[in-house]
Amino acid sequence: MSVAKLAAAPVRESVLVVDPADTGGRSARSMLLSEGRSVHHCATAREALSVLPEVRPDVVVAALDTADLPGLRFLEVLRERTRDVPVIVVTGHPTVEGAVQALKAGAADYLGRPLSPGLLTEKVARALQGVSTARRLAQA
Repeated sequence: MSVAKLAAAPVRESVLVVDPADTGGRSARSMLLSEGRSVHHCATAREALSVLPEVRPDVVVAALDTADLPGLRFLEVLRERTRDVPVIVVTGHPTVEGAVQALKAGAADYLGRPLSPGLLTEKVARALQGVSTARRLAQA
């Protein structure tokens, strides 16, 4: 009996979108799905934290305006649990001070609403490229 070699299925990069705004979450999800990404959406910070071990995202796109875990606290908890996963922060009220605070707290990027499809997909692609590079270097 011969054993046929099976080609490994291409791995789709996984993105966790955390956004309580129904339209914002759906919009980000559809933008990323159109780029061939695997996307999981959570409406609350606590839901996102509970699915992290199962979903194991390559990138997180997180709104800072989740009511259940406000602002930078959510980002801090994400960074504690997923140190090697880039977190792109999204806010409806972007400010320079907010961007500085988010970046100091470990955000990979900071975006204001409304989200431009090209900008979001570009930022996610850039973050995924960094993840891929880090994984290759870790294996070398």
